[in-house]
Amino acid sequence: MLKTRTIALYPQSNGMVERLNRTIENFLKTAVNEKQTSWDNCIPPFLLDYRLAVHESSDKTPPSIQFGAELCLPIHLITNRQEKEQNAGDYIKDHIRLTHEEVRQQMNLKSDRMKTRYDLRANTGGFQVGQKVRLYNPKRTKGKLPKLQKSWDGRTHTILKLRWI
Repeated sequence: MLKTRTIALYPQSNGMVERLNRTIENFLKTAVNEKQTSWDNCIPPFLLDYRLAVHESSDKTPPSIQFGAELCLPIHLITNRQEKEQNAGDYIKDHIRLTHEEVRQQMNLKSDRMKTRYDLRANTGGFQVGQKVRLYNPKRTKGKLPKLQKSWDGRTHTILKLRWI
């Protein structure tokens, strides 16, 4: 990774932030009520789920990568989950270094697999007559947040092949 910082006035240049924003946006589209009044109540549970989830690309949770341990939740106090105690210096030297090495290897492997899978599924031939597809519907309802409205119609439609004259 050559560049890790972006300017504050142009957040679109930071792909990691934009990807997280897209994930939050997709979750909110499915979680908010029809009137879009409950979106702010959905964010804290989503963030907890996101932070506890094993990420597909690294096969680890963000706290285990950053801190070397999983988050301690109130439920863990009830179930008496015990962490092993050891010298902090040894722990940092060994565990976090190994974790970062594993994540690097896993990310490279996943990146290669994703490229192979993308190349196999790339649609270069277009659609065929009779094939079912989802309809993109960009219309927006007035008075609702456009980003939280669904853009794809859940119904499937049959394609007719048009001839150019």
